[in-house]
Amino acid sequence: MPRMPAAARRAAIYPGRSNRECCGVAEGGIQLGVDGCSVPVFGVPLTAMAQGYARIAVAMASGGDARARALQRIGRAMVAEPVVVEGTGRLATDLMLAARGRILAKSGAEGLILVAESATGRGIAIKCEDGAMRAMGPAAVELLLGLGVLRAEEAEALAIHRRPAVADAAGHPVGRLEGRVRTEVAADIRA
Repeated sequence: MPRMPAAARRAAIYPGRSNRECCGVAEGGIQLGVDGCSVPVFGVPLTAMAQGYARIAVAMASGGDARARALQRIGRAMVAEPVVVEGTGRLATDLMLAARGRILAKSGAEGLILVAESATGRGIAIKCEDGAMRAMGPAAVELLLGLGVLRAEEAEALAIHRRPAVADAAGHPVGRLEGRVRTEVAADIRA
């Protein structure tokens, strides 16, 4: 089978109007890249990511026009089968399982997790500046607890992510990571 020319491949996968409008990004405002597995990835500001997840959150709760109904189906499918979204033992999967369908979560590359809370229509983007995922679990669980997205018993059920063990080079436990989060909201992103 002949290989598709690069320009045609880019045109086939480049984020169109729906992606831009959901995230509130102007035409040309989404950067196209490739992750380590050769999968196309789209770069947008964190506030735009939160905006997109807020739109999913609202759609999950109330549907609406054709796009909102499509987002509703996507969001509901993700929370119905969280293990299919990321696999077992992953922070996003475990957040969805602990919250029993109240939130949708998806992690991304370079220390990113996105959350949609359908009850409030809120989209949340959390990013570790250094791009590492090591601190994401403790920070995300504490932040979501502080914002009222997670309940205390749900946060405790996420202990493996909330307070992960730290081991030395020989594999012996030497401590735990803990998140200390100041819940100062820079922007309240809702659809």
